[in-house]
Amino acid sequence: ARPSVALGGSQLWIDLYSPGRSAYSAACSHRVSGRTGLLLVNEIDKSRDTNAEGDKIQPSEISWQSFVFGADKDNVGPSRLRCIVISHIMNEHTKDVIFQSIRSSTTTLEKSDGHKEFTETDDGFYALLGSQLGNLAVNMLLDHKESIGYKYVDRVVLFGKEGIIFGSEWGSARTLLMILSEPRSRKRASSAPPDLPSTTMGSRKRRRLSKSA
Repeated sequence: ARPSVALGGSQLWIDLYSPGRSAYSAACSHRVSGRTGLLLVNEIDKSRDTNAEGDKIQPSEISWQSFVFGADKDNVGPSRLRCIVISHIMNEHTKDVIFQSIRSSTTTLEKSDGHKEFTETDDGFYALLGSQLGNLAVNMLLDHKESIGYKYVDRVVLFGKEGIIFGSEWGSARTLLMILSEPRSRKRASSAPPDLPSTTMGSRKRRRLSKSA
């Protein structure tokens, strides 16, 4: 894989290309700020990953390594991670989960501009984290829990259409913001394990967290 890194203000742009691909065909694109704890997933396109199956890296691991790189540039540890943003969602499965969450779930906070906030009291919270793109954050928190500080997703914020530019197709897309908890000790985390997100609406029953395939 061939990374490309550019500095924009206090953020790093990190693009990852397969060998031989052009500058406009990144398989993964991120904006990272170690100082503020921001990891923004700008684009994931698996069709642009031309590596052999055995050489491909999971998107959650690419996102994690991107944040670690940005944190190192800002001379902070990876436990600084505070929020994960999935920008302008075009993934059909995740879009369907968003639609069902808006239609069928309660919300902790809702504004007229399309801004909706889900917490653990809302079924949509677990559905969104269990979606294909929301699960990226869950896998990252599981795989690197010690480095991150045994954090969990505290709130999921769904942004509406207003204020999004980039043309008509992207203008209709939604953006997910996953806000993480404060760090916890290993003992505290093990005494109260988080729960596995589900894309199923209508049930508040929670399942224990296990690493997804």
